[in-house]
Amino acid sequence: MLVAGEWLVRKRLSLKNMDVVKLSCWLSDVDAGLTVAFNAGRPLIKAELEQRVRLWRKCFSEKEATRWAVYHSDPFEFLAILLALWTLKRTACVPGITGRGLSNRYVPE
Repeated sequence: MLVAGEWLVRKRLSLKNMDVVKLSCWLSDVDAGLTVAFNAGRPLIKAELEQRVRLWRKCFSEKEATRWAVYHSDPFEFLAILLALWTLKRTACVPGITGRGLSNRYVPE
């Protein structure tokens, strides 16, 4: 029954029925004034994200490493880091640990 239910849900939510912007095209195809996130109630627009991605691209392009462990407490900054790495064809390795355990292990207090 679960498999049948999942199949029905997948059919209803098929990507054919959605407007989808490919992630590979998103930075170039979406309007710069589009709100992409909020920080303490303040809208953050795509142009701000692009600026952060450029900054991170510059940082990463100066290094030869192709695989990067990625963690950031700010989701907006985390997204900028991921996009920067992906546009440079680098690999983002995201730890599978969540919550307080992650910050205790990897981030000095």
